[in-house]
Amino acid sequence: MARKTFNAAFAIFILAAAVSATAQQAALTEDKKADLSKIHFAIVADNHFALPDSNISDWRSDIFLATINSLKFMQDTLKPDFVVYLGDAISGEGTQPITEQQSFDLTQAFIKDVGDNLTIPHYNVWGNHDGPNFPKIYGYKNKSFRFGDYFFFLMGIELTNYWSGVGKFTDWKYFENSLKENSGAASFVFIHEPIFPPTFENALKVKQVISKYPQIKFIFQGHTHTEQIDRAKSAVYITCAAFHKPPFYPLYDVSLSDGMMLITRYELKDGKYSGTEIFSEKISR
Repeated sequence: MARKTFNAAFAIFILAAAVSATAQQAALTEDKKADLSKIHFAIVADNHFALPDSNISDWRSDIFLATINSLKFMQDTLKPDFVVYLGDAISGEGTQPITEQQSFDLTQAFIKDVGDNLTIPHYNVWGNHDGPNFPKIYGYKNKSFRFGDYFFFLMGIELTNYWSGVGKFTDWKYFENSLKENSGAASFVFIHEPIFPPTFENALKVKQVISKYPQIKFIFQGHTHTEQIDRAKSAVYITCAAFHKPPFYPLYDVSLSDGMMLITRYELKDGKYSGTEIFSEKISR
């Protein structure tokens, strides 16, 4: 695959794709109204997606091929209601010297790849390696949506250092107003940088605010590339393993039915994805 320069025609194509994706996401809450107590979604963390000829020497084409394979598995086998990418979708800003244009083009390539291979609605969280272009490309830095009985918030950090992920969360009004408006819904937060110091400057404050809202049941996070499950009062913090680490390319399947939460980690073994249950528990309303 040869790298193509970004041009006006490609910009028009991406704009049309973005509008289509936005319409697709907006329609999400209108689907599956028959049983609002059930939901099923997938999570992928830290793809660090790179094109086979991306000139980023420490990322190989197998990341590109594994991304295609994971999309097919989610599309054909898991069939979730939606997919959330937990940030660092690309191997971009801060990984090594890379121009803003290269970072922009790599993000667009990832969007096109996902759009071409996944008809299920999908959302992206702002990761530090996604770089400063993220809000311009995706049209949001924080996003929330309602699905049946459940509420979801994608939290983006204003970064001051894209290599380490240092920065702070600033959109308090939007975050707390969204939670108050959906106070009757079990709620979930998705963030790239884990919410425990010293991952970002005001992580402790974010955790304190989350503790004020017992409706927040789960916080899904990435960045550290290592799976970890922690509890804090009424919420469970789940740090997801990084997708880009070969050979297993893990992703997560989350299902809720009648208040029972089941999380399964899928990994690639002998050419096929197989699942391991990592969490199963009844959650309170």
